[in-house]
Amino acid sequence: MPQTDPFATLARRRFAFLESDHSFAFRVIDSGYVRFEQPELELNLCWSRWEYSAILQVRREDAVFRPYVSRQFALHTVVLAFDPAAYPSSGELPLDVKTLEDVDRYLLLDAALLRKHCVPVLDGDFAVLEAMYKGRETSDR
Repeated sequence: MPQTDPFATLARRRFAFLESDHSFAFRVIDSGYVRFEQPELELNLCWSRWEYSAILQVRREDAVFRPYVSRQFALHTVVLAFDPAAYPSSGELPLDVKTLEDVDRYLLLDAALLRKHCVPVLDGDFAVLEAMYKGRETSDR
């Protein structure tokens, strides 16, 4: 996939701190789909059909993060675990993410909130993710 995808270019610019400050590698997976990755964590950003998603995925298996229980976390749920009031009211962002300008509003917000609230996770402290994961595992029973 060529590096000229406008979404990929914009996502890389907005989340550049992941590469410079936290040693993430950037990959274009497909048109409208990029990944920032470390050995134990990745951030997937997707934009298609009027939808945008930002997903953190734990890439390790150990005593806590076991197979067959999802190790994916919507970025907004992780941010909210750190600060329940972090996101603006629902009317401040477009519901349909139709244009590059629409998705840029989400990218700017998510990058700022990730940088502000989730540095421990980016630096390998998965305590919040572990708590969320254990809660998920308990509710699945």
